[in-house]
Amino acid sequence: MEDTFATALHETGHAIAFWLVGSIVRSVVIRTEAETADSPWIGGVNACSRLPDGWDGVDGSMDDVAHLRAFGIDCAVVCLAGAAAVAEVGLHDLDEYMEAQSGHESGDYHQMISKLGGFSRAVAQGIVTVAIERLWLLFGDPKVWTTALELARELDRRRKMPGGEVTRFLESKLGDPVALAIRLGIPPQPDRLDGR
Repeated sequence: MEDTFATALHETGHAIAFWLVGSIVRSVVIRTEAETADSPWIGGVNACSRLPDGWDGVDGSMDDVAHLRAFGIDCAVVCLAGAAAVAEVGLHDLDEYMEAQSGHESGDYHQMISKLGGFSRAVAQGIVTVAIERLWLLFGDPKVWTTALELARELDRRRKMPGGEVTRFLESKLGDPVALAIRLGIPPQPDRLDGR
C-alpha cells in the first residue's frame, strides 16, 4: 500500500490557506499512483479565489498597489501552504524544496508571484518571504496543526472531500478565519475586516 498521507497533508495545507484568505473551497482530492498514470497531478484543491471587494485592477493609486501586494501575499501563502505543511512534519525542508522548484515553470514561486501582480523579482521575493513567515505562524499554532493533521488523515482515508464539508470542519475546529488570522498576527485584507 502506498503512503498517500504526505499528499493528503500537502493538499490540506492548501485548503486551510485558501480558507484562511477568504477563498471558497469547493473540493479537496488526492489520487493514488495508479490513478495518476495518465496525469502528472496527484492531488488538488478546487477553490474560488477572491480579489478585494470593488477591486478591478491597478490604477496606480497607493490603495490599489497596497491591495495588489496584499493579494500577492495571499496568493503566495496559498501556493506555498502545501509544501509548508509537509515541511512542518519533517518530510522535507521548505528552503530546499523551494530551491529545487526554482526555475521549474510550475514551481518557481518568485516568478509566479512576479507574473501574477506585475511585480519585479525583488518585490516578489519579499512577498514570498512574508508568506513563509505567515505560514510558520499558521502551522506553528498547535490548534491549527492538530486540525491540519486530523483533516489530512480524513482526506487520506476518503480520497475526496467536498468543500462545504472541509469549510464546516475548519470552522468547527478553528472558528472564524478572519478572527484566527488576527489572533495569529496574520493581517487579513482590509475589506475582509469590514464585512466578515
